[in-house]
Amino acid sequence: MAVAGCGSDSTGGEPAADKGTPRQESAKADPVALTTEARDVVLTDDDDNEHRLRITPKSLLRGSESDLSGVRLGDDLKGGRPYYLTVSVTNTGEADLTSPDLAGHLSVAGVDGWPGKRLTVFGGGRSALSDHCPKGNPETLAAGATAEVCTPVMLAKGLEPGAVAYQDDSGTALWEAGDGKGHSDGVAELGEPKEADVEDSDGEKVRVEAVAKSVRKGSLDHLSRYTLKTGDRKLVPYYVTIEYRNKGEHDLYPGMQDDVLLQTVAGQQIRKLTLIDIGGPGVKQCPSRLPDGMVGPGAKVTQCSIHLVPEGDSPAAAFWMTDGAEAGHLAWRASGDKGGDKS
Repeated sequence: MAVAGCGSDSTGGEPAADKGTPRQESAKADPVALTTEARDVVLTDDDDNEHRLRITPKSLLRGSESDLSGVRLGDDLKGGRPYYLTVSVTNTGEADLTSPDLAGHLSVAGVDGWPGKRLTVFGGGRSALSDHCPKGNPETLAAGATAEVCTPVMLAKGLEPGAVAYQDDSGTALWEAGDGKGHSDGVAELGEPKEADVEDSDGEKVRVEAVAKSVRKGSLDHLSRYTLKTGDRKLVPYYVTIEYRNKGEHDLYPGMQDDVLLQTVAGQQIRKLTLIDIGGPGVKQCPSRLPDGMVGPGAKVTQCSIHLVPEGDSPAAAFWMTDGAEAGHLAWRASGDKGGDKS
């Protein structure tokens, strides 16, 4: 029995797995609160054909570490807790589906949008994973037919589920999970200052205080001067504004917004949109930097980055990925749409 993990937060390197020790009896899996209303979604196949589906969550079960007895996990999966998501899928389209990867579109995200890793079980034999999650993708799903699909997902140690999602190029469907409590450690509220060391162009360490001011919903109309990819025009822009203060002794180049990520409720990590605007006015609702120019010791700069979020999803947290000798990240909890930018 072998288990592999995959997900948008993969740290690289494939998890190792082997036969390991004999499996134990399955521990009881506890139900997690989950909204269960049916949602109409789209499945886009490899030929870009769209198929209509109806997804109804049935259950989300919290497993235990003992469920992984008998398998050897890679470092990026160790210490986590498995969860088992079961949904009902109805093919509401007119065409039959052959070998649809429905489980690959399902995800479980922790609070603050921390993505889980979907577990893939391969090899012979039974395990607690297969006991709690016996139904994977169906071989076929005829038009009008319904099937149950279960996928096991690993959440990091101590992390509670916040949402389950179905994700496709056409958009995202979300359902609330858990009790909304147990926010992740290290994620600050908007307006709370955090500090980190970064390196300037000469490799000198510069201490920076950063304060996330807002996460706002924008409009594609604000980007009408720019040529966007066809797929990008189906997305929703959000503006992340962060103020940086140079607490060091060296000038700082104001490129911090290039390392800002927006993490969504469904667990997607979305980088800053790059717009080519040499000498142009930029996007007035989200100015790249104010004031312009190098940031001297003691000075401040306010920067805004644009992130395109799939329809149906929403921001959970904003991250500034820091460099330097102690590379890491600073994070702030996005408090939802602040009413958008109406200008």
